Amino acid sequence: MLVPTPSAFRQLLAERNVALPLSVSPDDPAVVIDDHGNDVITVDPNGWRGNADVAAISALIVEAVNASGGYLRFTLAALVNEVIAKTETAGVPPAEPDPECACRPAGWGE
Repeated sequence: MLVPTPSAFRQLLAERNVALPLSVSPDDPAVVIDDHGNDVITVDPNGWRGNADVAAISALIVEAVNASGGYLRFTLAALVNEVIAKTETAGVPPAEPDPECACRPAGWGE
């Protein structure tokens, strides 16, 4: 597949009912939402990573997808820092890994 132009990229997502720009949900830093507030991606649904890492990954995904669609509203460092700060000040407890999941990363919990 050829890399689409920003307008073609936006069209491909629109055909799948995803409206750009994406953002990190104000209610959950693990959830990436579209411009209509619909969930698009949940980062780390098994809870393997800490809140700051999840927030950073969400922000990176948002930045990459939005840039591909021609939206360059934020500087990446500012976006990542903003999301991490919101996560840390919200008093959200770290997620616990799912003990039933057999697909943990190497070295998890050591």
